[in-house]
Amino acid sequence: MATKLLARAGRDEEKAKLKSLPRLRKAALQAESALRAALDTPMTQPDRSAQAEDGSRSGVAPVVRVTTAPEVIARIAQVVPIEQLEAALAVIKEFLPAEQDDADLEWRAELTNRLASVRGFVELLADTIPWGGTEADAPVIAALRGLPRVLAYGKHASVGHIKAHQEPVSGSWRRLVYDNPDLGDSHIDRHAYTFCVLKALWSALRSKDVYAVGADKSGDPRAKLISNALWSVHAPSILTALRLEADPDAHLRKLAVDMDEVYRGLADGLEANPAITIKGGKLNLAKLEAVPLPEAYEAVKAMLPRIDYPELLLEVHGHTGMFDAFDQISGSTSRREDLDISLAALMVARSCNVGLKPVVKLGDPALGLHRLIGVEKG
Repeated sequence: MATKLLARAGRDEEKAKLKSLPRLRKAALQAESALRAALDTPMTQPDRSAQAEDGSRSGVAPVVRVTTAPEVIARIAQVVPIEQLEAALAVIKEFLPAEQDDADLEWRAELTNRLASVRGFVELLADTIPWGGTEADAPVIAALRGLPRVLAYGKHASVGHIKAHQEPVSGSWRRLVYDNPDLGDSHIDRHAYTFCVLKALWSALRSKDVYAVGADKSGDPRAKLISNALWSVHAPSILTALRLEADPDAHLRKLAVDMDEVYRGLADGLEANPAITIKGGKLNLAKLEAVPLPEAYEAVKAMLPRIDYPELLLEVHGHTGMFDAFDQISGSTSRREDLDISLAALMVARSCNVGLKPVVKLGDPALGLHRLIGVEKG
């Protein structure tokens, strides 16, 4: 779900954004030119008709009038034709989110095009796995149980078919599920609804609020807690060892007080710390300067012998016998005399993440490719 669907939908969304940028840029420039023309239009203009009537009198202040809306529109049309301006506004409107939308609208819309990748296992996911969960996430499980029936209705799936399972549909999912312009008012986009339910299930699985009953990795972590009967027997000794009270409320109140003091102390010290600035609601830390090396560093460095990494490993093995701790999987106690060389080469290859090719040496049995592969596996 995360790597093959969500991540791919996110990448496709970014590609679609890049392709649409030229259209949006052109439309924004046209809208900016039109707005600039409107702002540059003076609010008042000389009233020529009134000046013509009073033209015979000298010393009379010029008569002005308020600029009318048709005059402003005519001024805009000289810069951008009205038809082009309306088209530009329509393009900009495509990229503006609705009031109920959120930042996830684009990749969620891209995700709805991939129903074929999940259609095959939705029914198995809903009917085969024994799902359990907390009371808060019971609507997610109920929506998953009813998902195969919604898909069975095909293009005739309507709002009534998911009326009892609408709780997971929130945020921008509402627009994708209910407001598909290619469907009728009472119909839903079953593609969007499917991924809405699957996304809610995935989030609940990650938070362990929904789990597969009896499973190990995706099971209920609360099932691994000791039983109430066993806890009642061992609680006194455990609480004494941990120095905790039987009532957790007192302990939680103390933690809350401690955390509040830490936060207040941190907040009080922000203004006095020149390395910290808050801009736009974000905390910014100044770049740390490197601590100067101690005077003895160069002297100690000069005393250290220059030695290659493999030689260092073999020298440590000579003093400690560390490679002797490597046993064969088969349990055999026989060892090659040059096994330490092969193990040193493998340690260099894996710890430096360079692979086996740089440490292979033709003509040296301990560093042959097949020998290294065999030692690594056995």
